[in-house]
Amino acid sequence: MPKWKKVICLLLCVLIFFASSHCARKPKEKRKLVLIGIDAGSWNVINPLLEQGKLPNFKYLIDNGASGYLITFKRTNWSPVLWTSIITGKLPEKHGIQGYVSPKGFPINSTMRKVKDLPELLSQNGYSVGFVGFWGSWPAEKVRGVMVSDLFSLERYKESSRQANYTTTDYSYLLPVKQVTYPEDFVKEIYPLLLTPKQVPRETYARLILFNDQEWERFDNLQMMERKDFESLLKFALVSDINFYLITRYIQDNEKPEVLAVYLEGVDIVGHFFWRYMEPEYFSPVPKRDIERFKDAIRNYYQLVDEWLGELILASPQGTAF
Repeated sequence: MPKWKKVICLLLCVLIFFASSHCARKPKEKRKLVLIGIDAGSWNVINPLLEQGKLPNFKYLIDNGASGYLITFKRTNWSPVLWTSIITGKLPEKHGIQGYVSPKGFPINSTMRKVKDLPELLSQNGYSVGFVGFWGSWPAEKVRGVMVSDLFSLERYKESSRQANYTTTDYSYLLPVKQVTYPEDFVKEIYPLLLTPKQVPRETYARLILFNDQEWERFDNLQMMERKDFESLLKFALVSDINFYLITRYIQDNEKPEVLAVYLEGVDIVGHFFWRYMEPEYFSPVPKRDIERFKDAIRNYYQLVDEWLGELILASPQGTAF
């Protein structure tokens, strides 16, 4: 895969600066803010799709705001490090997250962070918040509003515990876990929203990649994520993003926080593992059928995210900043 820079779309740094800069003094009328974190968004994909008119909601945000490359980090492209810096405004040596695991080998979590993050800072300054799915957010910390930790991602859960059942395909594992959300019982409120991989219809998966009946049967029976099985990675990443999106919309409609934020990982996953099918000329021979099936997976994923952006925009009060 060509080494392409991670780009955090939708002005994430600008938005965080906007929110943080207003924490010192409370305005008389608080303008609502929606923060959408798209891991590893690439202008190499976005710009051609914009030119083709296939990302109308990205275009709306770009036309009505500012956009550019995130060049703050050149030392690492590890998601936990980057996203902790984004959510804290601090460099790794300050916030304490240096990789996917601690020096002792434990997966990163919120107790390892050395500084306050954006939801905590906003809460302390009187803003209501709803944050969903950000890296290292479990155990969920007390905020003025709601916090949904990254443990709702099946992948993240399975990485977080040596006792995790690696064939888990439902979300019953969440219920006995402490601080999976804040408030503690909010998990029970949003639990019915969650879709398992089996509950996501074939038509949704087929928006990303192609299937004949035999290929679908194999895909449908995938029970766990395996790094060597790219289809399993796409399947579980998509399900996690769908659930994070559904939870975010629920919070938007029912909690109505002043600052709403969600992290989506799927673009990063498909970018890492499906680029060879989009540009097979740069790789060793790629099977023709695989190219047919997977060549549009990355572009299709961006278009799906664009639809979610549009729904979040439409559901937001007039004047909301994105």
